[in-house]
Amino acid sequence: MCLLRSVVFNAAIIRMNTMHRIAPDYIREFVKWGMILMIVLVPLPFGTNRPWAWSLLGGWLGGLVLCYAVADLFQPREAGLKLFNHLKVQVALIVIVVCWIVLQQLSIFGEELAHPIWGEASAYLGRNLDPAISISPSIAKSKLTILLSYIAVFWLSAHCARNPKDAQIMMWMLIGISTCYALYGIYVVLSGDPKILWLEKVHYKESVTSTFVNRNSFATYIGISLVCSSVLFMKEIGDVLGEGRRSLVLNKLVSSKKFVVLALLGMSVFVGITALFMTNSRAGSAAVIIGLLVSVVSFAMVKYKSYKWLALVCLMIGLALLLIFSLSGAGISDRTELLGRDWDWRHETYLAVLDGIASNLWLGYGYGTFEPGFRLFKTSEIAWANWAYAHNVYLELFFELGLVGATLLLGAISITIAQVARGIFRRRKNKAYPIVALGVSIVVMLHSMLDFSVEIPAVGVSFFVVLGIGWAQSWSSRE
Repeated sequence: MCLLRSVVFNAAIIRMNTMHRIAPDYIREFVKWGMILMIVLVPLPFGTNRPWAWSLLGGWLGGLVLCYAVADLFQPREAGLKLFNHLKVQVALIVIVVCWIVLQQLSIFGEELAHPIWGEASAYLGRNLDPAISISPSIAKSKLTILLSYIAVFWLSAHCARNPKDAQIMMWMLIGISTCYALYGIYVVLSGDPKILWLEKVHYKESVTSTFVNRNSFATYIGISLVCSSVLFMKEIGDVLGEGRRSLVLNKLVSSKKFVVLALLGMSVFVGITALFMTNSRAGSAAVIIGLLVSVVSFAMVKYKSYKWLALVCLMIGLALLLIFSLSGAGISDRTELLGRDWDWRHETYLAVLDGIASNLWLGYGYGTFEPGFRLFKTSEIAWANWAYAHNVYLELFFELGLVGATLLLGAISITIAQVARGIFRRRKNKAYPIVALGVSIVVMLHSMLDFSVEIPAVGVSFFVVLGIGWAQSWSSRE
């Protein structure tokens, strides 16, 4: 009897130890597919650019971060510690920025540092209000949810993408779902029934916006996917051509087992370019083309190290862009005539924003409070619009966070992109992922000089997913 009890007890201990080892792996697998589900759904509710939508996004990502933390608690991984060591500087900078955003909302500094509008509001209402640096703490709290979501997306993507197969799955899912959204957007325009999901379009009725409201935001979103699909398309072609040199190139491509993969990627590239031009977004198209050229040329030089390949790639890209532009780029051509008029109001807006920055250089007006804060500086030339965004992300950050806060936030992102660029030359395998991340970063950084696309959660999430994948693959397993 005692022997039987001992056997049962030992079996239970062994089972518990086995579950203790296996459970964290299941949790990490759940987190990976949770990230993929997010990639699929985040563009659907108007680019997640509604408070209820980004609140759900923040809650979902918070749950995934908690799950991954539990998995690491029960089964720590050396790779995770290595990742943290490479991110120590960025983590420190981000922590300072987040703390500063929180401090802007608190009423602990007194009237000396608080914005003067609180004193004016108290006098007008006849009662004392709690002053703060931020002119609208409630808005700051809501917008902070988006920033924390971006941080969580990068962190989880970097952890999940340490495995090259998982990195490939995540990037393929991003390419596939964005192609579907692009096809939907093209269908809506060609059908003559301009809608966003079930709602009638109010603006951009002749432009592809898919499930987004703003055409420029969708241009950046599809541009991210286009860079991914173009580089992976070149990678697959290179892998096929590297299998042997006796057969003709066409026979190799057709007879290869990867023909279906090449066909799908080629279709994604074609649909992406078509949708991009049909957005009629001038700055968005220009930024995507520059980022695309940089990434594709970089891949050709790193992979093949041949100027002949480089010339051939540039020729193919140029011909494809010209052909598709001639078929679907009429709207962009028409809008180039308005460049002078558009630059006039942009120039006036940027001067007003700079005036606001200079008026409160160090403290800022509170994270996410550009719209109410900018009302104090609007001139008569630009008073016709509400200006929820500055149409320049960099100026908007300096306006909201002040000089130090904005510099630290942009510095953390810049260091990460620099590490990705460094990984292109250090890595021997999987160079495509850091090259894609660099190209996508160029797209987002350039377009952010003239627009606010990265502030739309679906665009920002997609960007930080790709950046996380590229950053994770910028380090070897030994590092």
